[in-house]
Amino acid sequence: MGPGPHCVVLLVVLNHRLTSRCVLAALVHAAIGTGALAADTSVVAEGTASSGLGIGGVGVWTHYAGGPDRNAAIRVLPSLPAVPPLDTPEWIADEDPIGRPISFLTPSGVVADEHSVYAVGTIDFADHAMRINRLTGDVEWAVPVPDAFYDSWSTPVLDLATNTLIVTTDDSVIGLRVLDGSTRWQTTLAEPVVNASPVVTSDLGPRDRCFITDFPLGASGTGQLYCINIDAFHETDNPHLPGAIVWKADLIGQTSGNSPAYADGTVYVACAGPVTPVQGSVFAFDATHSGPGAPTPLWRYDNTDDAGFFGGVCTDGGEVFASSYTFSGDEFGANTVCLDAVTGAQKWSAPSNRADTTPLVTRDRVFVSSGIAGFGSFPTVQAFDRATGTFLWDLAVDSWDDINTNGERDPGEFVDAGGWTLQPLAITTTGKARLVVGSMPASAPFGFEPSDRLVVIDASWDGTSGWPQLDEATGAGSAPAFADGWIFTVGPDGVYAYGPGGVTP
Repeated sequence: MGPGPHCVVLLVVLNHRLTSRCVLAALVHAAIGTGALAADTSVVAEGTASSGLGIGGVGVWTHYAGGPDRNAAIRVLPSLPAVPPLDTPEWIADEDPIGRPISFLTPSGVVADEHSVYAVGTIDFADHAMRINRLTGDVEWAVPVPDAFYDSWSTPVLDLATNTLIVTTDDSVIGLRVLDGSTRWQTTLAEPVVNASPVVTSDLGPRDRCFITDFPLGASGTGQLYCINIDAFHETDNPHLPGAIVWKADLIGQTSGNSPAYADGTVYVACAGPVTPVQGSVFAFDATHSGPGAPTPLWRYDNTDDAGFFGGVCTDGGEVFASSYTFSGDEFGANTVCLDAVTGAQKWSAPSNRADTTPLVTRDRVFVSSGIAGFGSFPTVQAFDRATGTFLWDLAVDSWDDINTNGERDPGEFVDAGGWTLQPLAITTTGKARLVVGSMPASAPFGFEPSDRLVVIDASWDGTSGWPQLDEATGAGSAPAFADGWIFTVGPDGVYAYGPGGVTP
Protein backbone atom coordinates (compact mmCIF):
# COMPACT_ATOMS: atom_id res chain seq x y z
CA MET A 1 0.00 0.00 0.00
CA GLY A 2 2.12 2.87 -1.23
CA PRO A 3 5.88 3.20 -1.26
CA GLY A 4 8.34 2.80 1.57
CA PRO A 5 7.14 3.19 5.15
CA HIS A 6 3.54 4.23 5.63
CA CYS A 7 4.16 7.67 4.18
CA VAL A 8 6.65 9.38 1.95
CA VAL A 9 8.61 11.74 4.16
CA LEU A 10 10.00 14.74 2.36
CA LEU A 11 12.55 17.07 3.83
CA VAL A 12 11.64 20.73 3.79
CA VAL A 13 13.78 23.58 5.00
CA LEU A 14 11.63 26.18 6.68
CA ASN A 15 12.82 28.84 9.09
CA HIS A 16 16.35 27.45 8.69
CA ARG A 17 15.31 24.22 10.34
CA LEU A 18 15.33 20.78 8.69
CA THR A 19 11.99 19.12 9.32
CA SER A 20 9.91 16.33 7.83
CA ARG A 21 6.33 15.95 6.83
CA CYS A 22 4.37 13.26 5.06
CA VAL A 23 2.83 15.22 2.24
CA LEU A 24 4.55 18.46 1.36
CA ALA A 25 5.82 17.09 -1.87
CA ALA A 26 7.70 18.17 -4.95
CA LEU A 27 7.29 15.31 -7.36
CA VAL A 28 6.75 14.77 -11.06
CA HIS A 29 3.41 16.06 -12.30
CA ALA A 30 1.18 13.33 -13.66
CA ALA A 31 -2.09 14.95 -14.58
CA ILE A 32 -4.84 12.63 -15.71
CA GLY A 33 -8.03 13.66 -17.49
CA THR A 34 -11.22 14.44 -15.65
CA GLY A 35 -14.63 12.99 -16.25
CA ALA A 36 -17.13 10.44 -15.08
CA LEU A 37 -16.50 6.80 -15.96
CA ALA A 38 -19.10 4.05 -15.89
CA ALA A 39 -21.71 6.46 -14.56
CA ASP A 40 -25.35 5.51 -14.06
CA THR A 41 -27.78 7.84 -15.82
CA SER A 42 -30.38 7.09 -13.16
CA VAL A 43 -29.63 7.00 -9.45
CA VAL A 44 -32.26 5.27 -7.36
CA ALA A 45 -32.50 4.21 -3.73
CA GLU A 46 -31.94 0.50 -3.20
CA GLY A 47 -30.85 -2.13 -0.74
CA THR A 48 -30.60 -1.30 2.95
CA ALA A 49 -32.00 2.20 2.78
CA SER A 50 -31.51 4.53 5.70
CA SER A 51 -34.19 6.99 6.77
CA GLY A 52 -31.50 9.63 7.06
CA LEU A 53 -31.83 10.53 10.73
CA GLY A 54 -28.77 12.73 10.43
CA ILE A 55 -26.43 13.64 13.24
CA GLY A 56 -29.28 15.32 15.11
CA GLY A 57 -30.96 11.92 15.31
CA VAL A 58 -27.69 10.22 16.31
CA GLY A 59 -28.60 7.22 14.19
CA VAL A 60 -26.03 7.66 11.44
CA TRP A 61 -22.51 8.99 11.00
CA THR A 62 -22.13 9.91 7.35
CA HIS A 63 -18.86 11.88 7.22
CA TYR A 64 -15.41 12.12 8.70
CA ALA A 65 -16.11 14.15 11.87
CA GLY A 66 -19.81 13.34 11.78
CA GLY A 67 -21.83 15.32 9.26
CA PRO A 68 -21.32 17.80 6.44
CA ASP A 69 -20.56 20.57 8.95
CA ARG A 70 -17.54 18.50 10.15
CA ASN A 71 -18.30 19.25 13.80
CA ALA A 72 -18.09 15.97 15.71
CA ALA A 73 -19.99 17.29 18.74
CA ILE A 74 -23.34 15.67 19.42
CA ARG A 75 -26.07 15.55 22.03
CA VAL A 76 -27.75 12.25 22.85
CA LEU A 77 -30.97 11.26 24.60
CA PRO A 78 -30.88 11.01 28.42
CA SER A 79 -31.74 7.31 28.05
CA LEU A 80 -28.32 6.64 26.55
CA PRO A 81 -25.02 6.85 28.43
CA ALA A 82 -22.77 9.72 27.41
CA VAL A 83 -20.17 7.13 26.40
CA PRO A 84 -20.70 3.37 26.24
CA PRO A 85 -18.53 1.28 28.56
CA LEU A 86 -15.17 0.47 27.02
CA ASP A 87 -14.40 -2.68 29.01
CA THR A 88 -14.76 -5.07 26.08
CA PRO A 89 -15.66 -4.42 22.45
CA GLU A 90 -18.97 -5.87 21.32
CA TRP A 91 -17.23 -7.00 18.15
CA ILE A 92 -14.06 -6.55 16.12
CA ALA A 93 -14.25 -6.67 12.32
CA ASP A 94 -10.89 -8.13 11.38
CA GLU A 95 -11.45 -10.49 8.44
CA ASP A 96 -13.30 -10.43 5.14
CA PRO A 97 -16.11 -12.83 4.12
CA ILE A 98 -13.63 -15.50 3.03
CA GLY A 99 -11.45 -15.24 6.13
CA ARG A 100 -8.63 -13.02 4.93
CA PRO A 101 -7.28 -10.72 7.67
CA ILE A 102 -7.97 -6.99 7.42
CA SER A 103 -5.47 -4.39 8.57
CA PHE A 104 -5.47 -0.62 8.70
CA LEU A 105 -2.29 1.32 8.03
CA THR A 106 -3.48 4.90 8.53
CA PRO A 107 -5.53 6.92 11.09
CA SER A 108 -8.65 7.00 8.91
CA GLY A 109 -12.21 6.77 10.19
CA VAL A 110 -15.45 4.96 9.43
CA VAL A 111 -18.97 6.02 8.46
CA ALA A 112 -22.26 4.36 9.37
CA ASP A 113 -25.87 4.17 8.24
CA GLU A 114 -28.65 2.50 10.26
CA HIS A 115 -27.57 -1.01 9.30
CA SER A 116 -23.87 -0.98 8.47
CA VAL A 117 -20.45 0.48 9.13
CA TYR A 118 -18.17 1.29 6.16
CA ALA A 119 -14.39 1.54 6.03
CA VAL A 120 -11.40 1.29 3.72
CA GLY A 121 -8.73 -1.17 4.84
CA THR A 122 -6.04 -3.48 3.47
CA ILE A 123 -6.54 -7.10 2.46
CA ASP A 124 -3.65 -9.05 0.91
CA PHE A 125 -1.62 -5.83 0.54
CA ALA A 126 -4.36 -4.13 -1.51
CA ASP A 127 -6.88 -1.49 -0.46
CA HIS A 128 -10.55 -2.53 -0.15
CA ALA A 129 -13.75 -0.71 0.66
CA MET A 130 -16.01 -2.77 2.91
CA ARG A 131 -19.41 -2.95 4.55
CA ILE A 132 -19.67 -4.30 8.12
CA ASN A 133 -22.89 -5.44 9.78
CA ARG A 134 -23.57 -3.08 12.71
CA LEU A 135 -25.14 -5.85 14.80
CA THR A 136 -22.64 -8.68 14.33
CA GLY A 137 -19.42 -7.11 13.03
CA ASP A 138 -19.42 -9.45 10.04
CA VAL A 139 -17.85 -8.01 6.89
CA GLU A 140 -20.61 -8.44 4.31
CA TRP A 141 -18.64 -7.35 1.27
CA ALA A 142 -15.16 -6.08 0.48
CA VAL A 143 -14.28 -4.75 -2.95
CA PRO A 144 -10.86 -3.67 -4.26
CA VAL A 145 -10.26 0.04 -4.80
CA PRO A 146 -7.10 1.79 -6.05
CA ASP A 147 -4.37 1.96 -3.42
CA ALA A 148 -4.19 5.26 -1.56
CA PHE A 149 -1.58 7.75 -2.72
CA TYR A 150 1.13 8.45 -0.08
CA ASP A 151 -0.84 6.19 2.29
CA SER A 152 -3.56 8.82 2.46
CA TRP A 153 -5.98 8.50 5.40
CA SER A 154 -9.07 9.78 3.62
CA THR A 155 -12.36 8.57 5.11
CA PRO A 156 -15.27 7.70 2.77
CA VAL A 157 -18.65 9.47 2.87
CA LEU A 158 -22.22 8.17 2.68
CA ASP A 159 -24.82 9.67 0.38
CA LEU A 160 -27.96 8.38 2.06
CA ALA A 161 -30.31 9.66 -0.64
CA THR A 162 -28.86 7.33 -3.27
CA ASN A 163 -27.42 4.68 -0.91
CA THR A 164 -23.95 5.32 -2.24
CA LEU A 165 -20.61 5.01 -0.45
CA ILE A 166 -18.19 7.52 -1.97
CA VAL A 167 -14.51 6.60 -1.70
CA THR A 168 -11.66 8.97 -2.59
CA THR A 169 -8.40 7.17 -3.25
CA ASP A 170 -5.41 7.93 -5.47
CA ASP A 171 -6.85 10.14 -8.25
CA SER A 172 -10.26 8.45 -8.19
CA VAL A 173 -13.61 9.35 -6.68
CA ILE A 174 -15.75 6.20 -6.72
CA GLY A 175 -19.44 5.82 -5.95
CA LEU A 176 -20.19 2.29 -4.68
CA ARG A 177 -23.66 0.84 -4.15
CA VAL A 178 -24.06 0.06 -0.46
CA LEU A 179 -26.11 -3.02 -1.41
CA ASP A 180 -23.21 -4.99 -2.87
CA GLY A 181 -20.19 -2.70 -3.36
CA SER A 182 -20.59 -2.55 -7.12
CA THR A 183 -19.50 0.64 -8.87
CA ARG A 184 -22.26 3.13 -9.59
CA TRP A 185 -19.91 5.76 -11.04
CA GLN A 186 -16.21 6.63 -11.05
CA THR A 187 -14.43 9.91 -11.73
CA THR A 188 -10.77 10.67 -12.32
CA LEU A 189 -9.30 13.87 -10.91
CA ALA A 190 -6.37 15.81 -12.31
CA GLU A 191 -4.29 15.05 -9.19
CA PRO A 192 -4.48 12.47 -6.38
CA VAL A 193 -6.25 12.99 -3.06
CA VAL A 194 -4.09 12.94 0.07
CA ASN A 195 -5.66 12.86 3.56
CA ALA A 196 -8.76 14.86 2.53
CA SER A 197 -12.24 13.40 3.02
CA PRO A 198 -15.23 14.31 0.83
CA VAL A 199 -18.39 16.10 1.87
CA VAL A 200 -21.84 15.61 0.30
CA THR A 201 -24.92 17.83 0.31
CA SER A 202 -28.47 16.58 0.90
CA ASP A 203 -30.57 19.75 0.67
CA LEU A 204 -30.06 20.96 -2.91
CA GLY A 205 -33.04 19.16 -4.45
CA PRO A 206 -32.13 17.38 -7.69
CA ARG A 207 -28.63 18.94 -7.69
CA ASP A 208 -26.83 17.48 -4.72
CA ARG A 209 -23.06 17.51 -4.93
CA CYS A 210 -19.86 15.99 -3.53
CA PHE A 211 -16.87 18.25 -2.81
CA ILE A 212 -13.23 17.15 -2.45
CA THR A 213 -9.76 18.69 -2.70
CA ASP A 214 -6.78 17.16 -4.47
CA PHE A 215 -3.05 17.21 -3.76
CA PRO A 216 -0.95 19.08 -6.34
CA LEU A 217 2.20 17.27 -7.39
CA GLY A 218 5.09 19.72 -7.44
CA ALA A 219 6.19 22.35 -4.96
CA SER A 220 4.67 25.18 -7.00
CA GLY A 221 1.39 23.39 -7.71
CA THR A 222 -2.02 24.76 -6.87
CA GLY A 223 -4.64 22.57 -5.26
CA GLN A 224 -8.21 22.46 -6.47
CA LEU A 225 -11.67 22.08 -4.99
CA TYR A 226 -13.87 19.79 -7.12
CA CYS A 227 -17.66 19.92 -7.30
CA ILE A 228 -19.00 16.52 -8.43
CA ASN A 229 -22.60 15.68 -9.28
CA ILE A 230 -24.14 12.82 -7.26
CA ASP A 231 -27.78 13.05 -8.39
CA ALA A 232 -29.61 11.59 -11.37
CA PHE A 233 -29.25 13.23 -14.78
CA HIS A 234 -32.09 15.54 -15.84
CA GLU A 235 -31.97 17.47 -19.07
CA THR A 236 -33.01 20.78 -17.48
CA ASP A 237 -32.89 20.40 -13.69
CA ASN A 238 -29.51 18.66 -13.50
CA PRO A 239 -27.74 18.25 -16.86
CA HIS A 240 -24.84 16.23 -15.42
CA LEU A 241 -24.24 12.50 -15.17
CA PRO A 242 -23.59 11.08 -11.71
CA GLY A 243 -19.86 11.43 -11.09
CA ALA A 244 -19.40 14.27 -13.57
CA ILE A 245 -17.22 17.18 -12.47
CA VAL A 246 -19.51 20.22 -12.49
CA TRP A 247 -16.70 22.67 -11.77
CA LYS A 248 -13.32 22.93 -10.08
CA ALA A 249 -11.82 25.97 -8.41
CA ASP A 250 -8.15 26.83 -7.94
CA LEU A 251 -7.10 27.45 -4.37
CA ILE A 252 -3.90 29.20 -3.27
CA GLY A 253 -0.89 26.88 -3.33
CA GLN A 254 -0.76 23.48 -1.63
CA THR A 255 -3.73 21.41 -0.49
CA SER A 256 -3.25 18.33 1.67
CA GLY A 257 -5.79 16.99 4.14
CA ASN A 258 -8.14 19.91 3.38
CA SER A 259 -11.53 18.29 3.91
CA PRO A 260 -14.34 20.69 2.92
CA ALA A 261 -17.34 21.41 5.14
CA TYR A 262 -20.84 22.34 4.04
CA ALA A 263 -23.83 24.19 5.50
CA ASP A 264 -26.84 26.01 4.04
CA GLY A 265 -25.74 26.21 0.43
CA THR A 266 -22.13 27.15 1.14
CA VAL A 267 -19.02 24.97 1.01
CA TYR A 268 -16.03 25.99 3.14
CA VAL A 269 -12.48 24.83 2.49
CA ALA A 270 -8.95 25.69 3.62
CA CYS A 271 -5.54 25.36 1.98
CA ALA A 272 -1.94 25.35 3.12
CA GLY A 273 -0.94 28.21 0.83
CA PRO A 274 2.37 28.59 -0.99
CA VAL A 275 5.41 26.61 0.15
CA THR A 276 7.20 29.85 1.00
CA PRO A 277 6.09 31.85 2.77
CA VAL A 278 3.66 29.37 4.27
CA GLN A 279 0.39 31.23 4.85
CA GLY A 280 -2.87 29.33 4.64
CA SER A 281 -6.25 30.56 3.50
CA VAL A 282 -9.91 29.66 4.06
CA PHE A 283 -12.52 30.07 1.30
CA ALA A 284 -16.30 30.02 1.01
CA PHE A 285 -17.96 29.02 -2.28
CA ASP A 286 -21.56 28.91 -3.47
CA ALA A 287 -22.35 25.19 -3.50
CA THR A 288 -25.37 25.73 -5.76
CA HIS A 289 -23.27 27.09 -8.65
CA SER A 290 -23.72 24.91 -11.74
CA GLY A 291 -21.26 26.53 -14.13
CA PRO A 292 -20.07 27.12 -16.65
CA GLY A 293 -16.72 27.59 -14.96
CA ALA A 294 -15.90 27.84 -11.28
CA PRO A 295 -17.67 30.29 -8.99
CA THR A 296 -15.87 33.30 -7.56
CA PRO A 297 -15.25 32.77 -3.83
CA LEU A 298 -17.88 34.38 -1.63
CA TRP A 299 -14.96 35.36 0.59
CA ARG A 300 -11.34 34.48 1.26
CA TYR A 301 -9.53 34.69 4.59
CA ASP A 302 -5.72 34.74 4.73
CA ASN A 303 -4.18 33.52 7.95
CA THR A 304 -2.74 36.29 10.11
CA ASP A 305 0.03 33.88 11.17
CA ASP A 306 2.69 32.40 8.91
CA ALA A 307 1.11 28.96 9.07
CA GLY A 308 -0.72 26.77 6.59
CA PHE A 309 -3.98 24.89 7.02
CA PHE A 310 -3.40 21.17 6.37
CA GLY A 311 -6.68 19.91 7.80
CA GLY A 312 -10.40 20.34 7.46
CA VAL A 313 -12.64 23.15 8.60
CA CYS A 314 -15.84 22.88 10.61
CA THR A 315 -18.83 25.19 10.79
CA ASP A 316 -21.24 25.71 13.66
CA GLY A 317 -23.64 28.48 14.66
CA GLY A 318 -22.69 30.85 11.87
CA GLU A 319 -18.95 30.45 12.46
CA VAL A 320 -16.12 28.59 10.71
CA PHE A 321 -13.16 27.10 12.59
CA ALA A 322 -9.75 25.93 11.34
CA SER A 323 -6.42 24.95 12.91
CA SER A 324 -3.03 25.37 11.26
CA TYR A 325 0.18 23.34 11.16
CA THR A 326 3.69 24.73 11.54
CA PHE A 327 7.03 22.99 11.10
CA SER A 328 8.79 24.52 14.09
CA GLY A 329 8.01 26.17 17.40
CA ASP A 330 6.47 24.85 20.60
CA GLU A 331 2.94 23.85 21.58
CA PHE A 332 1.75 27.34 20.68
CA GLY A 333 3.60 27.64 17.37
CA ALA A 334 0.49 27.31 15.17
CA ASN A 335 -2.96 28.89 15.51
CA THR A 336 -6.67 28.17 15.56
CA VAL A 337 -9.08 30.70 14.06
CA CYS A 338 -12.78 31.49 14.34
CA LEU A 339 -14.32 33.24 11.32
CA ASP A 340 -17.72 34.70 10.50
CA ALA A 341 -19.36 32.21 8.14
CA VAL A 342 -21.06 34.94 6.09
CA THR A 343 -18.23 37.44 5.67
CA GLY A 344 -15.04 35.50 6.50
CA ALA A 345 -14.08 38.16 9.04
CA GLN A 346 -11.79 36.90 11.79
CA LYS A 347 -13.46 36.82 15.19
CA TRP A 348 -10.38 35.54 16.97
CA SER A 349 -7.07 33.78 16.42
CA ALA A 350 -5.48 31.81 19.25
CA PRO A 351 -1.98 30.31 19.45
CA SER A 352 -2.28 26.50 19.42
CA ASN A 353 -0.36 23.31 18.80
CA ARG A 354 0.13 22.13 15.20
CA ALA A 355 -2.76 20.08 13.82
CA ASP A 356 -4.16 18.38 10.74
CA THR A 357 -7.39 17.60 12.56
CA THR A 358 -10.63 19.56 12.38
CA PRO A 359 -11.51 21.66 15.45
CA LEU A 360 -14.35 20.32 17.58
CA VAL A 361 -16.84 22.92 18.81
CA THR A 362 -19.28 22.62 21.71
CA ARG A 363 -21.61 25.24 23.14
CA ASP A 364 -18.86 27.02 25.05
CA ARG A 365 -15.53 25.41 24.09
CA VAL A 366 -13.32 24.61 21.12
CA PHE A 367 -11.12 21.51 21.31
CA VAL A 368 -8.10 20.83 19.10
CA SER A 369 -6.40 17.43 19.00
CA SER A 370 -2.87 18.38 18.04
CA GLY A 371 0.88 17.99 18.31
CA ILE A 372 3.51 15.56 17.09
CA ALA A 373 6.22 13.73 19.05
CA GLY A 374 9.28 15.91 18.56
CA PHE A 375 10.24 18.97 16.53
CA GLY A 376 9.41 21.17 19.54
CA SER A 377 5.92 19.70 19.90
CA PHE A 378 4.09 16.87 21.66
CA PRO A 379 0.70 15.13 21.21
CA THR A 380 -2.12 16.59 23.28
CA VAL A 381 -5.60 18.11 23.30
CA GLN A 382 -6.03 21.83 23.88
CA ALA A 383 -9.21 23.65 24.93
CA PHE A 384 -10.23 27.24 24.18
CA ASP A 385 -13.16 29.46 25.08
CA ARG A 386 -15.52 29.49 22.12
CA ALA A 387 -16.54 33.12 22.36
CA THR A 388 -13.10 34.68 22.81
CA GLY A 389 -10.48 32.06 21.88
CA THR A 390 -8.98 32.34 25.36
CA PHE A 391 -6.72 29.37 26.12
CA LEU A 392 -8.18 27.14 28.84
CA TRP A 393 -5.94 24.11 29.20
CA ASP A 394 -3.49 21.70 27.60
CA LEU A 395 -4.25 18.08 28.45
CA ALA A 396 -0.65 16.81 28.51
CA VAL A 397 0.71 19.80 30.41
CA ASP A 398 -2.07 20.52 32.88
CA SER A 399 -2.77 16.90 33.84
CA TRP A 400 0.92 16.25 34.49
CA ASP A 401 1.99 15.21 37.97
CA ASP A 402 5.77 14.81 38.12
CA ILE A 403 5.63 11.82 40.45
CA ASN A 404 9.32 10.95 40.20
CA THR A 405 10.40 14.62 40.19
CA ASN A 406 12.68 14.19 37.17
CA GLY A 407 11.22 17.17 35.33
CA GLU A 408 9.98 15.07 32.39
CA ARG A 409 6.50 13.92 31.40
CA ASP A 410 6.82 10.17 31.87
CA PRO A 411 4.12 7.61 30.97
CA GLY A 412 1.49 7.44 33.68
CA GLU A 413 2.16 10.96 34.94
CA PHE A 414 -0.23 12.70 32.52
CA VAL A 415 -3.21 11.93 30.32
CA ASP A 416 -1.76 10.63 27.07
CA ALA A 417 -4.32 11.41 24.36
CA GLY A 418 -4.69 13.38 21.16
CA GLY A 419 -2.30 14.26 18.38
CA TRP A 420 -2.15 16.02 15.02
CA THR A 421 -3.83 13.17 13.07
CA LEU A 422 -6.35 11.96 15.68
CA GLN A 423 -9.84 13.41 15.21
CA PRO A 424 -11.84 13.62 18.47
CA LEU A 425 -15.53 13.21 19.24
CA ALA A 426 -17.60 15.06 21.88
CA ILE A 427 -20.77 13.55 23.38
CA THR A 428 -23.13 15.45 25.69
CA THR A 429 -26.12 14.07 27.60
CA THR A 430 -27.94 15.36 30.70
CA GLY A 431 -25.34 18.08 31.11
CA LYS A 432 -22.36 15.72 30.98
CA ALA A 433 -19.80 16.43 28.26
CA ARG A 434 -17.30 13.78 27.29
CA LEU A 435 -14.39 14.00 24.87
CA VAL A 436 -13.45 10.73 23.11
CA VAL A 437 -10.09 10.66 21.33
CA GLY A 438 -7.30 8.26 20.44
CA SER A 439 -3.68 8.41 21.55
CA MET A 440 -0.51 8.10 19.49
CA PRO A 441 0.74 4.49 19.46
CA ALA A 442 4.09 4.05 21.16
CA SER A 443 5.31 2.11 18.13
CA ALA A 444 4.40 4.96 15.75
CA PRO A 445 4.69 8.24 17.67
CA PHE A 446 4.62 10.47 14.57
CA GLY A 447 0.94 9.79 13.96
CA PHE A 448 0.95 8.19 10.51
CA GLU A 449 -0.57 4.92 11.76
CA PRO A 450 -3.91 4.11 13.43
CA SER A 451 -4.36 4.72 17.12
CA ASP A 452 -4.42 1.61 19.30
CA ARG A 453 -5.96 3.23 22.39
CA LEU A 454 -9.17 5.18 22.99
CA VAL A 455 -9.45 7.66 25.87
CA VAL A 456 -12.50 9.35 27.43
CA ILE A 457 -11.93 12.79 28.97
CA ASP A 458 -14.16 15.06 31.04
CA ALA A 459 -14.77 17.87 28.54
CA SER A 460 -15.85 20.23 31.34
CA TRP A 461 -12.52 19.88 33.14
CA ASP A 462 -11.15 23.20 34.39
CA GLY A 463 -7.50 22.32 33.80
CA THR A 464 -6.57 22.21 37.48
CA SER A 465 -8.88 19.99 39.52
CA GLY A 466 -8.51 16.24 39.57
CA TRP A 467 -7.67 13.68 36.91
CA PRO A 468 -9.70 14.31 33.72
CA GLN A 469 -9.42 10.82 32.23
CA LEU A 470 -12.61 8.81 32.81
CA ASP A 471 -12.09 5.62 30.80
CA GLU A 472 -9.89 3.99 28.19
CA ALA A 473 -9.75 1.00 25.87
CA THR A 474 -6.91 -0.62 23.98
CA GLY A 475 -6.86 -1.92 20.43
CA ALA A 476 -8.27 1.02 18.45
CA GLY A 477 -8.85 4.75 18.70
CA SER A 478 -8.72 6.54 15.32
CA ALA A 479 -11.50 9.03 14.42
CA PRO A 480 -14.26 7.53 16.60
CA ALA A 481 -17.77 7.55 15.10
CA PHE A 482 -21.00 7.56 17.13
CA ALA A 483 -24.42 6.14 16.25
CA ASP A 484 -27.33 5.05 18.48
CA GLY A 485 -25.15 5.01 21.57
CA TRP A 486 -22.42 2.95 19.92
CA ILE A 487 -18.84 3.98 19.17
CA PHE A 488 -17.04 2.60 16.13
CA THR A 489 -13.31 3.20 15.74
CA VAL A 490 -10.34 1.94 13.72
CA GLY A 491 -7.25 0.19 15.04
CA PRO A 492 -4.30 -1.50 13.32
CA ASP A 493 -6.04 -4.89 13.25
CA GLY A 494 -9.68 -4.05 12.65
CA VAL A 495 -12.75 -1.93 13.33
CA TYR A 496 -13.87 -2.02 16.99
CA ALA A 497 -17.44 -1.49 18.22
CA TYR A 498 -18.38 -0.48 21.78
CA GLY A 499 -22.05 -0.58 22.76
CA PRO A 500 -24.27 0.44 25.68
CA GLY A 501 -25.48 -3.00 26.77
CA GLY A 502 -28.98 -3.86 25.64
CA VAL A 503 -29.16 -1.25 22.89
CA THR A 504 -29.22 -2.51 19.30
CA PRO A 505 -26.64 -0.70 17.12
